[in-house]
Amino acid sequence: MGADLYIEKIEREEQHTGFSTDIDVGYFRDSYNDSNLFWQLDLSYWTLDKEYPGWFTNDGLLNIDGACGLIALLEERRHKLEGTFVEWTDEGKNFKYFPEKLDTLIAFLKKAIELDSLVIWSV
Repeated sequence: MGADLYIEKIEREEQHTGFSTDIDVGYFRDSYNDSNLFWQLDLSYWTLDKEYPGWFTNDGLLNIDGACGLIALLEERRHKLEGTFVEWTDEGKNFKYFPEKLDTLIAFLKKAIELDSLVIWSV
C-alpha cells in the first residue's frame, strides 16, 4: 500500500507501477511504511486536499498551482529531515534516504509543471 502519483499527460502504458519511482515516465511512489516521506514531514496524502482545496480539481487531481504550492511546502519542511533520516547502504553506496526522496518528489512535481499536466493522486 502506498501513494502512487502519476503525471496525467504521460501515457499510462509508459508508466511503471510497483515499488520504484521513475520520474522520466511520470511516476512517484511513497509506501505507507517507515520509508514514507510525507510522514517524516508531518504531512498526509489523505488530508492535503482538505487543507489546500485550491490545489486540487473537483476530481481530486493535483493542479499546477497545487504542484507549485506543494513544492514550496516541501521546501519549507525540509528542515524536519535533518537528523531524522536513515543512512542506508545499497550495494556499497551510502545515501541519505529521505533527503534524496524529497529531491525526487520535487523533481517529479517540476516535471508535471513543465508538461503543464495534472497529477493523478492515487492514495
